[in-house]
Amino acid sequence: MTLDPPSTNPVPPTDSAALPDEKAVIEEPGSKRCGRDSTPINPKASRIANYYRRILSATDMELYLEYFVRPLPTTFRVSAAHKPRTFQPRYSDQFGILFHRFATEEQDTSELGSKQQELMIQKLPWIPGGWMFTADRRVIRLSEQYKRLHSFINLQHEAGFIVRQEAVSMIPPIFLQARAGEAVLDVCAAPGSKTLQLLEDVGPTGLLMANDADLKRCYVLVHNTITVSMPSLVITNCDASRYPSLPGGMLFDKILADVPCSGDGTLRKAPDIWPRWSPHGGLSLHPLQLRILLRSLQLLKVEGTLVYSTCSLNPIENEAVVASALQICQGSLEVLDASHIAPSLIRSPGLTTWPVVDPATDDVIDSVSAAHPTSRGNIYQTMFPYALFGPNENAFEMHASLQLANLRACDKQFSAERVSPLPHDIQTQLTRTMRFYPWLQDTGGFYVALLKLAKPLPSSESSAILAELISSAASFEKSQLELFNANTCPRPPRGIPPPMWQDLPMQPLKDLEIVESVKKEYDLPEDFIGSYVLAQRQPEGASRIIMISEKVANIFLTGNASNYQTIFKVVIAGCGCFQKQTGNDKFRATDGTHIWRIPQSSAPFLLSNAQSCKRALPPVPHDIFMALLSSGLDSGETNDQTVLFTELSKINPEYVQRVTDLKMLGQCILSIDCTETDCGAIQMLEGMLFSGWLGAHSLGLHVQRRQRAALYEMISAVNIKPGPSRSARQKAARKERREQKE
Repeated sequence: MTLDPPSTNPVPPTDSAALPDEKAVIEEPGSKRCGRDSTPINPKASRIANYYRRILSATDMELYLEYFVRPLPTTFRVSAAHKPRTFQPRYSDQFGILFHRFATEEQDTSELGSKQQELMIQKLPWIPGGWMFTADRRVIRLSEQYKRLHSFINLQHEAGFIVRQEAVSMIPPIFLQARAGEAVLDVCAAPGSKTLQLLEDVGPTGLLMANDADLKRCYVLVHNTITVSMPSLVITNCDASRYPSLPGGMLFDKILADVPCSGDGTLRKAPDIWPRWSPHGGLSLHPLQLRILLRSLQLLKVEGTLVYSTCSLNPIENEAVVASALQICQGSLEVLDASHIAPSLIRSPGLTTWPVVDPATDDVIDSVSAAHPTSRGNIYQTMFPYALFGPNENAFEMHASLQLANLRACDKQFSAERVSPLPHDIQTQLTRTMRFYPWLQDTGGFYVALLKLAKPLPSSESSAILAELISSAASFEKSQLELFNANTCPRPPRGIPPPMWQDLPMQPLKDLEIVESVKKEYDLPEDFIGSYVLAQRQPEGASRIIMISEKVANIFLTGNASNYQTIFKVVIAGCGCFQKQTGNDKFRATDGTHIWRIPQSSAPFLLSNAQSCKRALPPVPHDIFMALLSSGLDSGETNDQTVLFTELSKINPEYVQRVTDLKMLGQCILSIDCTETDCGAIQMLEGMLFSGWLGAHSLGLHVQRRQRAALYEMISAVNIKPGPSRSARQKAARKERREQKE
C-alpha cells in the first residue's frame, strides 16, 4: 500500500540563522540522551524516518527531518491563578524586560558564546502569558553566559509565577474551553501543567478531578498544583480505562484525555527516541488509548465535550483511535470544527488514510491475517483505515467479535473482498482533527481532536464493547472496596506518604462553632462561606479544616464518604483553609479560644475573598513592603524573616505608628499601596493580598522564601538565593546523623 497525502499548510518563514545548530543534539558522542550507544545518529536512515515516509508527503518529510533534529525552544506560561486580572500582563511585561537584561549580561566572546548571543524571546500570540525563546533548555542550563538567566527563570518557576511547559502541551486545555463552575475530568493528568491551566478555567466553585494511574506521579501532581490550591481540585489514583462512575448518575461537563502514547512527537527534546523507536510502541498502546477514550465518553454528559490528545504523530495512536470510537458509538459521537478557536495557532488537518506496519517485517499490511505470526497478537481491526462494520453486518455481533475487553486477535479477520474504506462522514470528521507539526510554529509534534457527545451512547444491549467497559469499572470499584475493608490494600513504597483514602479520609466538619469563630475572626462574607463545604480528617478535635466545593462534597461526603474516597483512591481533595494556631497564649482570642489561621498554601485563594477582613492592615507603602520582602531571604531561621518596628521606623515611622495603634497580634492581611510610586514592577502587585504576621514588636510576610525571593528579584532585579527551609534543614540533619552512625 502506498500513500501520498497532500502537503500540509504552508510553512511560515523562519530565520535559520537564529535557530540552534541541528547537529548539537543528534551527533553528541557519549551523550546519555542518545542512549547507551555513543555512535552518532543518522535520522534519515532511522526506522522512524522510514515509517513516516509512508505517511507524510515528500515536502513534509524533508521538513520532518529538518525540524526534528533541532533543539526545542524553551516555552513557559505566566500563571494567572488567584491573581488580579492586571497581574498577568504586567508581570509578562516586567519578565520580558528582565529577560533581555539577564540574557545580555557578561557577553561571551568565544565562538560558542557568539552563537548563544542570538537568544531571542517572543510572546506566544495564541495564549495569554505564553512566552518562547529560541534556545534549548540545556543551553540555558549549561552555559556560563546564561547562568544568571537560568537562576532567574528557575526561581520564578519554583515560586509558581511561571509554569515551564512545552508549547504544544498548552494546546489541549485551550480547545477544551472549560468554564467556571463546570465539572471537569483530567483523566491522565500527571505531571500537571495542563491541570494548572484547567484549574484557572474551572475556578474554586467547580470540580476538577485530576487522575493518574501511578501513585508517584500523583504526588508530582500534588507538588505542581500546591501553589494554586483550590477547593475544586481532587487528585485520584485510578486506572483511566476503568475509571469509577460518579455517584447518583453524575457526569462530567468536560473531559481531557491526554492519553499515554509513544511520544514520538517529543523527538526534539528526547533525541534518544531516534535509535530505539519501533512501530510496536504505537501498536501496543492503541488498545489502551481506545479503552480510555471510550470509558471517558461513558462519564461525559450528553452535549459535553472531550479533547483527545497525544504527543505522537502516529496515526495508529490518533486517527485510528478516533475513527474506531466514532464507529463504535454509532452516531452518538462527532468531531467538532475547532477552526474558530485560537485562529492564530497554525494546524494541519487529520489524516483519512494511513498504513499499518508490521513491526516484525516493517512491511505495510492490509489485514490482521497478513501480519507476521509473531505480530498477529498485537494487531487489531481497529487500527486499519477501514470500516469496522459491513453493510449487512449486525453491529452487536461485530462488537462482540472485536473483543475490546482483552483485545486479542479477532476471529473475524478482514479479507480482501470485505475491506472497504472508512465511511465518507467518518473521513470528513477526521479532517476536523488537528495535527501540530514542528515546522508550523517551531514546536514539538502533537495531535488534538475536539469531540462532542451529541446523544446518549448505544445501550449495553447493542454494544458488547461499551457493556464490558462498564462491567470492568464496576468490578474495579468492588475489588477496591473489598481490599480496603479486609485491610489488605498494599501500602505505598517507603518514602511515599499514604494517600488520603488510606490514611485519614475526609468527613464533614463536626464542630460547627469553628465556622462561626472563623467567620467572626476574618469577617468573611456569608455567601462566601456558604458556597463551600468544610471538612476535617481527624476523627476528633480537628486541627486543620479542609474547604471543598459543593460539587466535590456531593461525590465524596455523601452516604458512606470513606467508600467513595476508597473507590476513587483519593490522594488529596480541596485545600486546607484554616489551621489551629498553637503556641503562646497571647495569640488566643479574648475569650481564651484558639485562633484559626490561614495556611500559606491556601492564602492566595482565601485572601482574595477577605478584603473587608478586620485583620487587614492599612495598605503597605512600597518601601516598607520591599523591606519585608527581602528580610531573612538568605537565612534559614524563621525569626530572621520578620522585621523589628525599630528598623521599619527608619523607613516610614508614620506607617509603623498606624500599625502599632491597631492593638492586634497574630495573622494579618497586607496589600500594597501602589499610588505613591512610579515603579512599573511595583504596579504589577496592585490588588494582590499577602498573608503576614504581626507581633508585639515586629512585622513579617507569611509567604514562602522562594516566593518572596522571586518577587523581590522581579521588582529589584537583585538576586538573593533563598536559605534552606525548615524541612530541608531537618532532612540534612537526618542525613548527617545517619552518616555519623555508619
